[in-house]
Amino acid sequence: MYHKKTVEDIYPEFYLLRVNSFDHETRDNLDEWVYFLKNEKLPENYRARGLKEAAEKLDVLKLSGEERRDYDRYLETLMDRASFYESTYGDGRREERELMAARMLKRGMDPATVAEITGLSLERIEHLAPA
Repeated sequence: MYHKKTVEDIYPEFYLLRVNSFDHETRDNLDEWVYFLKNEKLPENYRARGLKEAAEKLDVLKLSGEERRDYDRYLETLMDRASFYESTYGDGRREERELMAARMLKRGMDPATVAEITGLSLERIEHLAPA
């Protein structure tokens, strides 16, 4: 069906972890992940990559139906506010940064440095440079 000759060609590599025999001692990042998956909680000193994001996602997934709807509405409200702010004030802030960039260029600052400081693109900075 998949024009493959062996099972390994179809399925990715799997690792089976025996979490029931986990001794709760964390010696490396894998141990931190096993602890989290087994206990559904994350101690503050754990630093394995992606673990904090997974814990946040799990917290959301644990919400009841009503709490989840409230949380989704909250996220929508935040996105609406951000969109409103950007549409209302976004152009003005860009104009201020462009004025500041033009002043910096007039004082002889390097365009790459001006771009880094203002957050404007180097192309835009070069367009603002005095002729």
